[in-house]
Amino acid sequence: LDTQGAATVTEFRATTAFTKVRSQRIAARTNIPGGFFREQSFSEEPSASSREQDPEGSYLASLASRPWKPLQKRVIYFATNRKIVDPAKPGPERFGNESGGLNYGACLANIPVEQEHERGKLEEPSWWDLRRSDPKKFFSLDAVNELAEAEFFSAIANRLRGATNDVLLIEHGYNNTFQFAVLRTAQIVHDIRFPGVPMIFSWPSAGNVLRYSHDEKQAEQSDGALSHVLERLIKDRQKSPSGGMARIHVIAHSMGNRVLLRAMHRIRNLIQGNDP
Repeated sequence: LDTQGAATVTEFRATTAFTKVRSQRIAARTNIPGGFFREQSFSEEPSASSREQDPEGSYLASLASRPWKPLQKRVIYFATNRKIVDPAKPGPERFGNESGGLNYGACLANIPVEQEHERGKLEEPSWWDLRRSDPKKFFSLDAVNELAEAEFFSAIANRLRGATNDVLLIEHGYNNTFQFAVLRTAQIVHDIRFPGVPMIFSWPSAGNVLRYSHDEKQAEQSDGALSHVLERLIKDRQKSPSGGMARIHVIAHSMGNRVLLRAMHRIRNLIQGNDP
C-alpha cells in the first residue's frame, strides 16, 4: 500500500464532519479462538439508507472515522495453501514453501506502538541486535493458532457482527515468508487504522530473492485456494440476515496479483456457469 493510499484514508477522516453518517460508540471485549482477546471500541454500521443516498462518500468517510485504538497485540487471521512441513512446531516454521491443502488460523502480532514507529516501515531487529526481543521496539509474531475451516469462518462472522462489517484481505507478492507477510499485514492495518477484520492469504513464496521461478510456479498453483476463500467470504455475506459484511477490501502486491486475477477469473466463470 503506497503513501498515497494512506493519505486518502486520512483525507476521508478529515472530511467526516461534512457527511451525514452518525454512529454510536460501543465498547466490547472480543474473544478470539485460541485464547486471544483484546479490548476494543467500534461503531455501529451506518444504516442501509445512508449508504444508498451516498454509497461511496459517506461510506468511506464512516469507515475511516470509526474509533481506533493503537493496539500492541493485534490478531491477524490467515488462510494459506502452504504445505505443512512440521506440524509439531508451534510457530510459522510449520509452513513450508510448496503448495498443499488450505489451512486456516489466527496469528497474534506484536506492534511497537510505545516507541516512535515510522509509518510504512516494518521494524525488525538485525541478527546482532541484543534488543531483538524487545516488543516496544520491534514487530514480532507471538503466536500462530490453527483453526478448522468452519471454525475460522465462524470466528470471522462473529467478529463482523461484533465490531464492523468490513474485511481487509491482503495477499503478498514474490519473496515473502509466512511470518514476514503476517507482520507486514499488521503494520499496514496499524498504519491505515483499518477498523475491520484483517486477513492474509499466504501462498507458498520461498521468501528468497533468488527463487523467482519457484515463486512463479507456486503462484500459478494457488488461484484455486484463493478463489475458495473469496467464495466463502462472499457466500457468508449473502447468507447473513443483516446483509453481512458491507465490503471485502483486497490488497494484492506484486506477483500476488497473478493469483488474484486468476482467482477472480474462476469466480466469474463459476457465476456464469462455466468451468474454471
